Amino acid sequence: MPSKLPKIDQLKLHILLNDPSITIKRVLKPSPAYLISHHDQHWLIWLKSSKWLEVDNKRESIGELHYGEISTFYQKCIERPSKLPPNHGKKWNKDDTEFLYSYISQGKSIVDIADLLGRTPTSILMKASYFFGMSFDHVDPSSIDNDLTIVELIDAGISKYENIADEEVSLSD
Repeated sequence: MPSKLPKIDQLKLHILLNDPSITIKRVLKPSPAYLISHHDQHWLIWLKSSKWLEVDNKRESIGELHYGEISTFYQKCIERPSKLPPNHGKKWNKDDTEFLYSYISQGKSIVDIADLLGRTPTSILMKASYFFGMSFDHVDPSSIDNDLTIVELIDAGISKYENIADEEVSLSD
């Protein structure tokens, strides 16, 4: 355990201190925090306010600000990510959205689109739901077979819109 950490911080960070794959460094800028490194990922953690933020090597934000206890951070960022796709939890950018629409129009499966975009099938369903203005809430992502497409969901009448899959979709709408 690093000896330079204040005792109270050692108690709060104990779950991280006991993981040999994690390094912890106290930093003072941009404000007093701890820089947590695990493999090629880095986060700033502010213990007093229970916040954390994923950052790059220059400590520039590359994610959203999160709130929660250290145990929540550990579970979400250290333990679970190995099971999650690389873009899980990240904002959709314009390119991702355009690729999504292209893949849907090509008839690619939800699972294939998720793999190509580094996201979960749930994320693909949510974004497609927003794009088409309909709900796929009653689709259980864990039961999606590998060949199911968004167009098939629409054709199966899961949404309140009929024949939307046959219409031309414009990205400028």
